[in-house]
Formats: sequence, structure tokens, C-alpha cells
Amino acid sequence: TLAPGFATHDVGHAPDGRIWITSGSGRELAVGGLVQPADLAPQHVTFGRGVAYVTSGDSGTLHVHAHDGRVLRRTPVPAGSYNVQFGHGLVITASLSQGTLAVLDRRGALLQVLRVAGSCHDACFLPL
Repeated sequence: TLAPGFATHDVGHAPDGRIWITSGSGRELAVGGLVQPADLAPQHVTFGRGVAYVTSGDSGTLHVHAHDGRVLRRTPVPAGSYNVQFGHGLVITASLSQGTLAVLDRRGALLQVLRVAGSCHDACFLPL
């Protein structure tokens, strides 16, 4: 049982075995049991090669974290971009409030923002 000391929103199991827990109410997340600052809750997390991607839809940000939780990059994305996925060398996050899909490279650099609908909750990658 894990108890990070805050209301949990998303939980991810990183390839290196660490558990990442994002907050549903505060500006914090836990990486391997250690709590650290984050942007506005709620946040979501997904994993790439040696990194984690954490979004804050209310802050309109995507953070690229090292495996130990250090922030490597902070990129503005459309507000409402909560859910996040990594696949095929890209990161995508859909904006619930703006109906956009932000596409970023594996380093977290914003490549394109596409308007896809009036509202967009989530997106995923199809296997090749």
C-alpha cells in the first residue's frame, strides 16, 4: 500500500520499477515514494525511454522528468490537456476544453497543435 499524503489522481508503474503518483487536488506528485512539487492538479503520467511525461491540464503544461523525478523540460500545451500518451517516438495530449491534440517529440518539444473536435478527452496510438 502506498500513501503519498495527498489525494491521488493517476498512478503509473515506470519501466525501472518506480511508482509515480499524481495528485487530484494539490501541486505535487510522488516518484518512488518521494513527494515533489508539480503544476496544478489533476496531473497525468506516461512513460518513454528513461523519462516520464506529466501533464497538468489546468496549468497547460507538459513536463519531461528524468527517471528520478528531476524536471528536464517544461513545455506549454493548450489548457485542458490532461491525458497523455507516448508512442512511436511522439507524445500526445488532448485538450478536453479546447478540442485540440498537441503533438510533441520525445524531448518534449511542441511540434504541432491540431484542432480535432469541440472537446477531446483522450487520444491513443495504434500498434504498427
